[in-house]
Amino acid sequence: MGSPTCPQVREASLSAVVAELRELAGRIGDAQLRAEIVAGCDRLGGDPPELADAHPTPRELDVLALAAAGCRNADIAGLLGTSTNAVKSQLRRAMRRLGVRTRHAAVSAARARGLLR
Repeated sequence: MGSPTCPQVREASLSAVVAELRELAGRIGDAQLRAEIVAGCDRLGGDPPELADAHPTPRELDVLALAAAGCRNADIAGLLGTSTNAVKSQLRRAMRRLGVRTRHAAVSAARARGLLR
């Protein structure tokens, strides 16, 4: 039997697993299966109730769509006529709403929920 771990380590490990599952869900072609996996991730991730069903705003989705197309933050800012800091903030808010920690995971989660193509 392994040594006991503190709750913070277990929580961090669970968060990493949930983030990976979200990324993988974005690659699944079956929409129903993808939705079930994302719903399971939402439950496992322990998202706060106010964020569990939150969807990114239209502007956050614009930023995510450009990120999905491979644009850098500076490129996105130029295309949307805003600052790089605003783009970073919109990406962070979208990631928080989607319950993920990386830009790539946010794109995958948005696709898995049918918010992006």
